[in-house]
Amino acid sequence: MMNANDWITKNYTNMYTWARRINKKWRDDDDLVHYTITSFLSNTKADKLASTDSIAKFFCLKIMMNSQSRTSEFSRKYRLRTTDNVPYVEPEEYNSDEDVLISDIEIIIQEMYVSSQITWYMASIFQLCISQKHLNFSELSRKIGIPRTSLSNTYYETVKYIKERL
Repeated sequence: MMNANDWITKNYTNMYTWARRINKKWRDDDDLVHYTITSFLSNTKADKLASTDSIAKFFCLKIMMNSQSRTSEFSRKYRLRTTDNVPYVEPEEYNSDEDVLISDIEIIIQEMYVSSQITWYMASIFQLCISQKHLNFSELSRKIGIPRTSLSNTYYETVKYIKERL
């Protein structure tokens, strides 16, 4: 008579094969197999079931139910919710140069605020422009009462000033 741990040890690689065949759309075979093993071992009747011929059917059915159901406990714990099956995309390497550049620009803007009234005005207009969802000088002009041409000229002068300082 075989107990549950012996059966799992003997059929461990088979369970991965079953999971890959059943679970074609997802890349979580490892999680799925281990979740199935854990839930099986937590069952009080695991040793009794391991001694029957239907144990392989049980595992295949459990893998299938957990892989295809959006409401299964496995799906709730380990899968992101999406409206469709999104293919796996390798993450891009993080570019820390952008962080350094943004930090440098923030320092330049802080220096502009304390430097003089002209640079304070330039920094203020620049901050107002970049805080908008979409850069629209006409809309910003109506909101704050400064002519559109003055806003756009100041914004582009500030961009040029910041580029020179970098």
